[in-house]
Amino acid sequence: MMGMVSYPNRREEEIKEKEKQVPGLRVFREFVFAPSADRDQLGPTPSFDDASDLVKEALHCQGTKRSESGWNMAVHYPLLRKAICDSARPSQLIGFEPCTTAKIIREYLPPGATGKMVDFCIYVNPEAEPVACSEAEKLTRTLPAQVINHTDEYALRNWPIAVSIETKRQGEERLAAAELQLGTWHTAQWRLLERLVAQTGGTFDGLPFLPAIVVHGHMWSFAATTREGETTLLWLEQVFGSSSNILGVYKTIWSLQRLAKWASDVYWPWIRENALGVSED
Repeated sequence: MMGMVSYPNRREEEIKEKEKQVPGLRVFREFVFAPSADRDQLGPTPSFDDASDLVKEALHCQGTKRSESGWNMAVHYPLLRKAICDSARPSQLIGFEPCTTAKIIREYLPPGATGKMVDFCIYVNPEAEPVACSEAEKLTRTLPAQVINHTDEYALRNWPIAVSIETKRQGEERLAAAELQLGTWHTAQWRLLERLVAQTGGTFDGLPFLPAIVVHGHMWSFAATTREGETTLLWLEQVFGSSSNILGVYKTIWSLQRLAKWASDVYWPWIRENALGVSED
């Protein structure tokens, strides 16, 4: 997730022109540009002005000590929208959804735990494949709350969650809280997946971990959990981007698009076969 290829080279001249006007842009060295055809396969790249606006909003949030919800509205949602969604959102296989009020279904809570919520989820939309969609609809009728996830959040009821995102303002105590929330949230998700695999006779081969993102102030980091018996192990954390500077925004968007590609190319095939029982044929 630390890759530096964040901008298509067809816009290299645009950046070079901006360098003459904006101090500090010389961080855009040759190695941050990729062939446009390769970069575009991951998804759209926002304009320089769009990235600059996100930085301005983030710095404003920091300077005015905005709340977590303020950061989510002003910075995180627009950034995720630029990275993952396009004008064809209703028919996309991969999308994202804010879920700050999403609570864990009681049946999936680990013993002694209280419900912990996250802020955003990257999901898979089974409607993109009719056979899988039909099986998903059948499956939900057999599950607690008749939803396909470990949360009964209505907007996510039919969309399997692939990547969970927890956001916090700057502060060590807030980072510790984010880690606790992700650990509990993912434990519930593993318990759901174990139930689905048991029902279909599937396997966890091909799904060694569940990915997550921790946003702590300006910094965006990759995290993951693995499952060992009844224990969920949380692996923290690899910084991949930032909202404090323009290059950091492009790195963040590139990394989010890499995770969206993982959701479509790895997680969805695994869910389709092992949770829904739909073969490639």
